[in-house]
Formats: sequence, C-alpha cells, structure tokens
Amino acid sequence: MGKQSTTIGDIGLESLADFRHPPVTERRAIKTGATIGFGQVVKVSPDGAVEAAASGDTFYGVACETVTQSQDVTHVSVLVHGTVKRSKAKVGSAAVADADVQKLKAAGIYVLN
Repeated sequence: MGKQSTTIGDIGLESLADFRHPPVTERRAIKTGATIGFGQVVKVSPDGAVEAAASGDTFYGVACETVTQSQDVTHVSVLVHGTVKRSKAKVGSAAVADADVQKLKAAGIYVLN
C-alpha cells in the first residue's frame, strides 16, 4: 500500500465537525486521479474508492482534508457519521442545498447551522 496523506493532523476536525454528536471518521482509498476538497461530500465508486459526489449521487461522507490521489497519497479521511457545520460542507464546489442536507441525513451525517 502507498503512503497515506497526513493533512488531517494539521487542520483539526473542529474546522468541519460540529461536535454535538461525536464524529466517526475512517480512512478510505481515493479513486485513481481524483481530487477531493476539505468539506466536500464524497461517494463510493464501484471499485470501493471514494471520489467527489454530485447532487444526484448516493452520499457516503464528508472529506476531512484536501487531497489529490497520487503514488504518495492513496487515502483520505472521511467523516462517515456525526454532525458537520453547514458552512463547511459542499457538494462539488457549491454549498449544500436543502435536498443535499436530507441525503446526508439519510447517510447518518447531520448538517447543522
């Protein structure tokens, strides 16, 4: 397995998580060639890796760091359960819409103001 990114240690989860519910995070493989931004909603690809999600996708979690998949960076930290700050969460490059908030709720992630 390649090296993992370590950016999460530098940003602090408090930038993303609301902490009204303890955050649950996990490390996930990044889809080959993908770039994922901090706070960006992700989906799971058919190969099991994560990539940025669009509004029509099934949401999986919210990225806790900004990463670009490479030989040296193969994984990303993803919040998969808990509460996130609405001002930090985004789908693509846009703020989450009300429909996105409902889809995240279905995935176990609660978006709070």
